[in-house]
Amino acid sequence: MSKIRRATKEEISQVLRRGHRLDSPLFTLRITSLPKGPSAVAVVVSKRVARQAVVRNTLERRGRELLRKGLQGATPRLVLLEWRKGAAEAPRQAIAREVAEKLQQDTITRC
Repeated sequence: MSKIRRATKEEISQVLRRGHRLDSPLFTLRITSLPKGPSAVAVVVSKRVARQAVVRNTLERRGRELLRKGLQGATPRLVLLEWRKGAAEAPRQAIAREVAEKLQQDTITRC
């Protein structure tokens, strides 16, 4: 199983500048490749998405877990997941399926 780590501030600004953007009604993924090492992830949940900190933290944990599962065995990538309004109410399985599809779509477009 590949290691996944949290992205640094410098890596986050890098993916915002040069990353490939994949949009969904519930989230936005920004992805760029890493030259070496384990994949890095960052999850962003603003107060506009969820007012309560408990809900924001739940979305962050859920996002990190989805990315960890989705990036297993993949080439090293830097991924930023930005949640949108409605993500807290959406079913987990629907979100998981959509994140997996977007990660697969990125893999296909990069080949």
